[in-house]
This record gives sequence, C-alpha cells and structure tokens, in this order.
Amino acid sequence: MRSEPPTSVTTVGRRTETLLTAIFAQERERWNAQDQRLGEGVELLADMVMGRGKRLRAAFVYWSWVGTSGWLGAEGADDREVMNACAAFELLQAFALIHDDIMDDAPTRRGVPTIHTAQSQGGGGGGGGGGPPAATARASQSFLVTLHMFMQTDVWRA
Repeated sequence: MRSEPPTSVTTVGRRTETLLTAIFAQERERWNAQDQRLGEGVELLADMVMGRGKRLRAAFVYWSWVGTSGWLGAEGADDREVMNACAAFELLQAFALIHDDIMDDAPTRRGVPTIHTAQSQGGGGGGGGGGPPAATARASQSFLVTLHMFMQTDVWRA
C-alpha cells in the first residue's frame, strides 16, 4: 500500500513548484534577451524539472532550516530566502542528473527523453543536433541558474 506524503512535505513541494515556475519564466526571458537558443535551453530544463518528483530535497532544506533556526511559527517570520534555497537545490539536482545521463548515455529518464537524447534527435536547443556537448551546455546553464538563485539569498551565510 502506498501512502501520500505528509502535508509538511507536500506544502513545501507546492511552494517550490510555484517558485520554480516563476524562476523559469524570469530566466527564459533573461536568456532569450541574449539569444533565443539559450531561452530554448531554459525550456528544456523546465520540461525536465517541472511536475516531476516529490520535492523531498526542498522539504529537507526547508525543515532543516526550521529545525536549526528556531523559527517554527515565529511572529513575522519570513521564509522567502529559504524557499529560494529549496528551488536552488532542485536546480542543482537537475544539473547533476543531466551530467549523469550524459555519462551513462541514458536515452530516457522516467520515460522521458533525456536532454542530450532530445537534442541529438533535434528536439530543442537551437534547431536540433548537439547531443552530449549541447546537453553539457544545458547542464552548465542549470548550474548558472542555481548559482544565481543562491546569490539572491542569505540563507547560506547563516
């Protein structure tokens, strides 16, 4: 029998999804301003990250912050910065998975073509082609977005 995750996990997961949606919209616009192919890369990342998984990493980050900060329900508490960290950890995981898929030459991840497979078949990232080199660029782009997210928060300095 499979049980549903507790509300304490799903709430953080939903908030992380909402934040990631906004991040991808902002990043798509930012990268498109430089070159449309870069915006297509963000689209590939969004397709990989959004709507998949339980966001357990985000829940671990959030509840670790709660446990170590003594925050839990404090009047006027603001958790926006830790939510940025939650989203950044999800993006960091995407960075690692893209590299893992390239190293393993995996054609799919959870039944969906991997980024390097999609690009080899002409599915995104500037009109087709590219395979592992282009997917490595997408992984690096994911890492840059992750660093950008971490730079917007003071949580890591705590």
